[in-house]
Amino acid sequence: MNKETPMDILEKELVRYQKLALFIFYPALIGLMSAIVGAFASTYDYALAFAIERTIMIYCRAYPLAGNPAVSLLIGVLASALVSAVYGFLTYQAVKARFWALIVGISLYFADAVYGSLLIISSLPFAMGLLTYFTNLFVHLAFLALYAYLLVRYGKLKRLERKLQGH
Repeated sequence: MNKETPMDILEKELVRYQKLALFIFYPALIGLMSAIVGAFASTYDYALAFAIERTIMIYCRAYPLAGNPAVSLLIGVLASALVSAVYGFLTYQAVKARFWALIVGISLYFADAVYGSLLIISSLPFAMGLLTYFTNLFVHLAFLALYAYLLVRYGKLKRLERKLQGH
């Protein structure tokens, strides 16, 4: 029976971390799908999307560009695609164990959660209804918990790496 070497343990931890780092991209992917669905369904509430994407899509529907709602909604979907592209890049960098990408992705998502939590205030433009608000809040909190766990896994990976290097 072969005993695992420290390098084997590090390699396994790296693979676990890399799989978990893919979760950085999921909210952006869900947001993009929400924007696409919302472009075709006028009563869709974007509860699963980023709060900022929700605001953009509702604004585009409420104030169509040149009187053409299709063009406005396309702009909203493109904005959501841009968010997805940014998160795709951050995910790619985080999978390579680049800490800055992890921090930037988590910070942006946290900022969106804070913005979304303010949208319960009915005097704000495009405020959320109660069900949409709690759904959006739950989704944000669930992904923030996953991101916190990802930070813990990153820390474990770096500790193993330092131990293997003898520091």
